[in-house]
Amino acid sequence: MKNKVNKCKLTILKPQSLIAKIGETVSYSLANFGFQPYGQTITGTIQIPYQKNNKDQISDGCQEIQSISNQETQGFSQQSIYLIQRGNCSFVTKAKNAELAGVGLLIIYDNYDNESEQDIILMDDHTGKHLVISTLFINKSNGEQIQNFILQNPNQKVDIKVEFEQHKEANNINVVFWMSSLDQDSYQFIKNFKKHYDAIQLEGFNIKFQVHFALTYDIESRENFYSLTKDNCVSNGRYCSPELKDNDELTSSVVLEDLRQIIISKLYPKLWWDYAIDFGDVCLNSKSARELEICSYKSMENVGFKEEQIEAVKLQFEKSFIKQGYQPINYAVNDNKILSAELLTFFELEVDIFPALIVNQDFFRGDITAEGPIYEFICDAFIDQPLNCFNSFDKYVEFKHGLFFLFQIKYIFFYRL
Repeated sequence: MKNKVNKCKLTILKPQSLIAKIGETVSYSLANFGFQPYGQTITGTIQIPYQKNNKDQISDGCQEIQSISNQETQGFSQQSIYLIQRGNCSFVTKAKNAELAGVGLLIIYDNYDNESEQDIILMDDHTGKHLVISTLFINKSNGEQIQNFILQNPNQKVDIKVEFEQHKEANNINVVFWMSSLDQDSYQFIKNFKKHYDAIQLEGFNIKFQVHFALTYDIESRENFYSLTKDNCVSNGRYCSPELKDNDELTSSVVLEDLRQIIISKLYPKLWWDYAIDFGDVCLNSKSARELEICSYKSMENVGFKEEQIEAVKLQFEKSFIKQGYQPINYAVNDNKILSAELLTFFELEVDIFPALIVNQDFFRGDITAEGPIYEFICDAFIDQPLNCFNSFDKYVEFKHGLFFLFQIKYIFFYRL
């Protein structure tokens, strides 16, 4: 499932001479930032951008770009599309400059030979939260051939169609969410999703929701057959948090909180929602491992866990560690059955980012905290959409610009005024 792009398809509509060179369908991957209009189709003409202050110099997207040519984008179904080469700055920087130039879709092509577009992840550099532009990535060969054709044939338009399709199910969909117990964005998604999840369930639609926790292992420990104790891991380096640094004060307690939440989600799936929201509100600023553990159990009490339920969580927590003879359990050393299964699932599914949302085996690409695009993605997975999908977006507007978008109002004011 690595970097899966759903059933999305990029089709070259014309000219036939270009189609004869590279084929009608071009493979691509989706960026993990911006807005991907799942369930929609974008059509438009590819243009080569030039620098804003030098109209003879092709832009690499790292500085201001000339505004999109209006005559190329007339018509209801047409989107403005720029083609830019990778390199010299981040993917997000290129997308920002393209969006400020009025572009609706950005295609970035690779600058390295023999790389598959599916092996490159266009990650958010933590500055792309408010982007609404859609961004795709294609390989170097296809990108160069398209650009060269446009430059050599200025009177011929390269028109394309991009379909953002999904696997659809009847009244049952599968939602899998991969997170880390100290990741702020993960809890923002959970808070946003919970109210819609409840409303859709009340309509008789079934959402099978599973939460998982992103784990990794310590390479040095693995090379030494897990005989080395690591402060930021448990079980002799077998299970580590991918977001922790070696000098992080919370060290292995993040993985232990992951373990607690896995157990809670299995024993008390309904209570887990309330626990996760409360934990995200009050525990993320914990300054020490002990403070985090105390806060965790306090959150259980806050959301109505009974004493015997808390004890059941503690019991499962201890039993999940594999004893070695008569020695007492040591979290830093003993292997763990639950974490072992979680790590195996993480690698089997080839989850390459977190937080990660997967609906009907399709990975969501974009800002995980952007409520509108997330629920358009989830709702579009239903063949017959729940009423909640139509009446719960009072914080959003329908913006017609070549196709229908659901943007947060603050995003539109920020970029469109």
